[in-house]
Amino acid sequence: MLLGCNSSTQGTDASFNSVKADGTSIGGYVCLLGGGAVSWRSKKQNEVGLSSCETEYMALHHGAKEVVWLRRLLEELGVGQEEPTVVFCDNESAVKLAKNACLHGLTKHIRPKWHWVRRLLNKEVRLEIVKTHQQAADIFTKRLAEADHWKGMKLAGMSVH
Repeated sequence: MLLGCNSSTQGTDASFNSVKADGTSIGGYVCLLGGGAVSWRSKKQNEVGLSSCETEYMALHHGAKEVVWLRRLLEELGVGQEEPTVVFCDNESAVKLAKNACLHGLTKHIRPKWHWVRRLLNKEVRLEIVKTHQQAADIFTKRLAEADHWKGMKLAGMSVH
């Protein structure tokens, strides 16, 4: 999955409206370095997203913050990464929203802080779309069937031997 031992990649995901009591979602990410998980998070989002695009976009924001931290840590250790960190997202609309600064009727209500990820594009972060069944962060946002769980663990660099 990774080209070198100091190359990092990340997957972000969210499960829309998964907390039925208040309509919030669970967001998560996993950062991989050299093919192994070095940082991960699974957390109920503080805001209610109005669509899966919006909740995935919020997860991208949190994941991007972790990428910036990890890149700076690697730089301080003398093994900085020249190329942007690839961040995988399984929601095409969220990736398009991050790449397109045009605000339109369906997204103008989104808080400006969520758009911070746009500043990082092609410098520190490169967004790529991934199919849901290949999304490493899926295990952090929802309950999966046992086979899918173990596959997700392997994708997230958390295989049990």
